[in-house]
Amino acid sequence: MATRRSRYYGYARQAFRGRSFSSKSGKFGVYANAQFFIGLAGSFVPVNIPPIAQTAITGLAVAPVKLPGGVKMAAQGYVLGKLIQNFTGNPLAKNNTTTTGWY
Repeated sequence: MATRRSRYYGYARQAFRGRSFSSKSGKFGVYANAQFFIGLAGSFVPVNIPPIAQTAITGLAVAPVKLPGGVKMAAQGYVLGKLIQNFTGNPLAKNNTTTTGWY
């Protein structure tokens, strides 16, 4: 029978493995890694992307499958960044006088 110490060590090794930021308490968790933050930062780059590419990125973000290389996390970060820009605007864009429709 395993001792209390060895059971805790096995749990801690499993719970804190990896370099991602994850909430372990409750049923709702937040998971973000480097690819997520790269996608979030990439959404603020002031480059016009065609609407079909925007739709493809949104489709990747909500697809119920795993994709290799962190593609899905990057897409989710990109979509979150665009959602934030709808409310706050893009501080990196040169024309920052546009309204968001909330005033």
